[in-house]
Amino acid sequence: KQAEASLEEARANFRSLVDKNPAGIIVVDVEGIVRFANPAAPSLLNRNPDDLIGGLLGFPLATGQPAEVDIVRGAEPGLAEVHVDSTEWENASAHLVTLRDITERKQAEETLAREAAATRLLQGVILAVNEAPTVETALQAVLDMVCESIGWPVGHVYLTTRGSEQELAPVSVWHLRQP
Repeated sequence: KQAEASLEEARANFRSLVDKNPAGIIVVDVEGIVRFANPAAPSLLNRNPDDLIGGLLGFPLATGQPAEVDIVRGAEPGLAEVHVDSTEWENASAHLVTLRDITERKQAEETLAREAAATRLLQGVILAVNEAPTVETALQAVLDMVCESIGWPVGHVYLTTRGSEQELAPVSVWHLRQP
């Protein structure tokens, strides 16, 4: 009697871990049919729970390397990291699929990459200006770096005219990307 109670408690604890896990946990059989999904899975996939179980998952499964799939977070697009491992489900071969929302991490990585690129550009500009023998040479170096960093094939420098901060006059500094 106590063994049954302990087993039931262990099952309840396990079920609680699976149900409350923010990662989507899905079991897909060898035919590609979803046999189990925890509550997070339909939410991450923007699917009705009743349509998910017994239906096709909707993306290919590849064991080994993590993959990324597009998800919908409310009305906003997002990204999930998917891991697929071989397992057994109800005495048959199956795939254990875990989905973890990585949208915020990816956004932070993109922000960090943009900030690092801007820092490298600024460092290059400072170095070029400090080493330039003339103002025109400094302008040329800065224009070339800025155009290359943002992908502009053509750039031209204008300076404010003497005595007016609202009038711009072209100078002879151009950036032209060579084909």
